[in-house]
Amino acid sequence: MSETAYVRTRIDESSGADMIDGPSSAPFSAPSSASSPGLAPQPSRRLLLLLTILASILAFAVCLNLRLMEAPAWNSEWFQVQGEPLMSTHDAYYFLAGAQGTGRPHPDHEGFFRLTRFFQAVTGMSLNQLGFWLPVFLAPLVVFPLAFLAWREGAPEAVLPMGILAGGSMGFLIRTRLGYYDHDMLSLLLPVLIAVGLLVFLDRGLPSRSDPESERPEPGMAGLIAGCLGLGLLGWGYLRFYASGLPILAGIVGMGLVLTLVLGRDMRQRVLLGSVLGAVYVLAVNLPFGLVILGLMGLVFGPLSRHFEKRGPLGIAVVGIVALVLIGAEIHLLFFEVMRQLGKYAPLLGEGNQTAADLAWPSVMQSVREARLLSPFFMAERSGGTWWIFAAGVVGYVYLCWHRPLYLIFLPLMALALGSVKLGARFTMYGGVPAGLGLGIGLALLLRNLGLRQRVGALVLSAFGLVAAALIWAQAEGLSPQPVMSRAYAETLQELRDVAAKNARVWLWWDYGYATQYYARRASFGDGALNSRNYLFPLALVHSTDSPMQAAQMIKLVTSSQMEHWRGAGSPGSDDGEIPWRLYLQQPLVDWRDIPADEAQAIVDDLAEVRRAWPDDLPEQLFLLSWGNLNLAHWITTFGNWDLRTGQGQGGRMQRVSADVQFDLETGFIVPAQGEPIPLDGFLHVEGKLSREQQWGNDSGRFAVYNDSLKQLLLMDRTLYKSMLVQMLLADPEEFAEHFELVVDRFPWTRVYRVR
Repeated sequence: MSETAYVRTRIDESSGADMIDGPSSAPFSAPSSASSPGLAPQPSRRLLLLLTILASILAFAVCLNLRLMEAPAWNSEWFQVQGEPLMSTHDAYYFLAGAQGTGRPHPDHEGFFRLTRFFQAVTGMSLNQLGFWLPVFLAPLVVFPLAFLAWREGAPEAVLPMGILAGGSMGFLIRTRLGYYDHDMLSLLLPVLIAVGLLVFLDRGLPSRSDPESERPEPGMAGLIAGCLGLGLLGWGYLRFYASGLPILAGIVGMGLVLTLVLGRDMRQRVLLGSVLGAVYVLAVNLPFGLVILGLMGLVFGPLSRHFEKRGPLGIAVVGIVALVLIGAEIHLLFFEVMRQLGKYAPLLGEGNQTAADLAWPSVMQSVREARLLSPFFMAERSGGTWWIFAAGVVGYVYLCWHRPLYLIFLPLMALALGSVKLGARFTMYGGVPAGLGLGIGLALLLRNLGLRQRVGALVLSAFGLVAAALIWAQAEGLSPQPVMSRAYAETLQELRDVAAKNARVWLWWDYGYATQYYARRASFGDGALNSRNYLFPLALVHSTDSPMQAAQMIKLVTSSQMEHWRGAGSPGSDDGEIPWRLYLQQPLVDWRDIPADEAQAIVDDLAEVRRAWPDDLPEQLFLLSWGNLNLAHWITTFGNWDLRTGQGQGGRMQRVSADVQFDLETGFIVPAQGEPIPLDGFLHVEGKLSREQQWGNDSGRFAVYNDSLKQLLLMDRTLYKSMLVQMLLADPEEFAEHFELVVDRFPWTRVYRVR
C-alpha cells in the first residue's frame, strides 16, 4: 500500500482496550469483558449495558425531580394569567413571541422559533405550557451522552455521580428550571454531544497511549467522511440553535486538533485527521463550503489517492485543502464573536462607551445579575454543588486526562466555568460536566488502578453521587417561583391587544420588551438585546425626567428620526406583518453620531423647555409604568440622568422601611420607635384606588410613599420621587394630560399612557 493511502481494515470487535490500558475502550464497540490481572472478571457486555441504562435513568430522574420540586408552588393564582403560568426568565417570552410570529425578527434565532413550533405541533401544548414545562425535561438529557462514555469504559458505576453533577449542578439547575425556556435547556447538551462524538471519532484513529507503536486498526476513508459529516451537521445544528456557541464549538474542535497533533502516529495521520477536524468546523459554520471541502478530501485521499503518491503533488493538495479550510472557517467571525462576548460579559469597558463623536452612552451590563463578577468559592459551589465536591471533581478530571488524554476535549467547558469569576454566573453551568467526568470516570479509573473490585468502586461512587444529590437537593429546596412579572403586569399587556393600534409601539423598561411582544403582540422600544447605549439612554430618560414634556418629546424625537431613516432607505410600502419591524428596527438617534457631545446634551435639555413641531403621521406610541419597576429605580434613574459629555449618571436613591414608625402629618416627620424623627418634604399615601399627597417645606430632600395593599413604606430622594416613573404611576393622570392620555389604569400596579 502506498504511503499516502489511508489504511482500510476491519475493526476487530473484541479489540476494545481495557480501562487500564488505552485512552479508552474501542469506539463504537462494547467495552471489553476481559478481566485485568488481580481483579475479578468484569460483567458481561449485556449486563454492563443494562447497568448503564438503569444508572442513567436514575441520574436523569434525580436531575428531573430537582427541577420539579417547586412545581406545586406554581399552582398559586398569583403566578398564572388566564390559567397559564408566567415565565421565569425574560428570554422565554422572546422565543415564544418568535414562534407566535409577533417577536422581533432575527435570523440567528429563526431556528429556535421553528423548533418551538415543532415542539408545539408534536406535544399539542399551548406556547405558555410548552415554555413552562419543556426545559425541565430537556436539560437532564445531558446525562445520556456522558453515560455512553461510562459504558465505553466499562464503568456503569460512574454514571450516577457524573450525571447528577453534570445535570444537577446549581449553575445549570437554576438556568433550566420551570419557565426557563431559552437556549440553556439545550446549550449544554449539544456541545457535550459534539465533544463525545469527537472523542469517539479521534479514539478510532489515534494510537493507544500505553502502546503507541501498536498497529491499531484505522478507519477507512468512508468512515472518516461519515464521522466528519455527522459531527459537522451536529455542530451546524448547534450554531443554528445557539449562534453564540461559536467560541465553545471552536474550543472543542481546537482541543481535538491539539490532541491530534500531539498524539498522532505520524505526519500523515496528523495531516489527515487535522484536515478532517477543520472540515468539521467549516461544516458547522459554513455548510455548503464545508460539503465542498469534504468532497475534495474524499477524492484526494480516496479514489484519486494514487495520483498523489509522491510528496510533491500530495503536499500541494494538502496545502490547498488547508487553505480552503481556513477560508471556509471564517476565523474573523470567530474573533469578532469572542470580542463581542468579552465586551458583553467581561468588565473590559466602563459604564460609558465613547464613540467617534465623543458621545458617552451608558452601558447596561453592570446592572445585569448574570454578568456580575463571582468569587472562586461561589463559582465552585455553582459548578459542583459544594466547593469540595467540585474540587474532588477537578482532581479526578486531571487524573482522568493524564490516563485518557482525549478527555481534554472537555477542557473548554472547564475553562468557561473557571472563567465565570470574570465572565459572570451563567458560565458556571458548564463546570458540572468536566467535574462530573472526574468524579465519575476519573474516580472509577483511580479505584481500579488501586486494585479495588468494581463492586467496591460502585459503592464508593454511588455514595459520592447520593451525597452530591442530597447537597444539591438541600440547596434546591430554597428555590421558589420567581416569575419575571406580576399577574397584573401580564394582564395589562394582554389588554393592550384591544387598546393599541396594530402598528403601535410600547415604551416600557427593556426587561419587559419580550413579554410585550408576546402578550400585547406589539413592538417594544428596547428588549433583552436592544438595551444599551442609544436604546438605553432615551428609554431611561423618559422614566427618569421630572418633565412630562421632555418625556413625550424624547419619544417623538426617536420615532420621527427612525421614520425619516426608514423612508430614506427606500419606499417603505406595507410591512410583511402587522408589526412594522422594519421601521422600529432603525437605529435610534443615529444622527447623533456626527454631532459633538455638548450639542447632543443641549438637544436633550431643550426637550424639557422648548415645544417642538412633530410630523402628524407618527405611529402610536404608548408608555407603560409599573410598581415593580421601583425595584430597578436606582439603575433606571442612573441611566436616565446620564450626561453624554462625561459618561456619568446620578441615580435616585430609595430605601424600604421595615421598622415600626408613626407619621406626624402636621409637621411632616416620620417618628420611628427608636431613633430620631426623620423630616419629609412630601408623603404620598396609596390607599386602594386612590392616592393622597401632602407636602411640607422641610427642605430635607426626602419623600415617602406608603402602599396600603403591600403595607410597604418607601423612602426616596427628590430625583426618584419627582420622576415620571413615580409620578405618572401614582399621581393624578390629569397632571400629564397635556402630553399623555391614560388608556389603561390598573392603579397602583400599572398604568399605560398614549403619547398625544
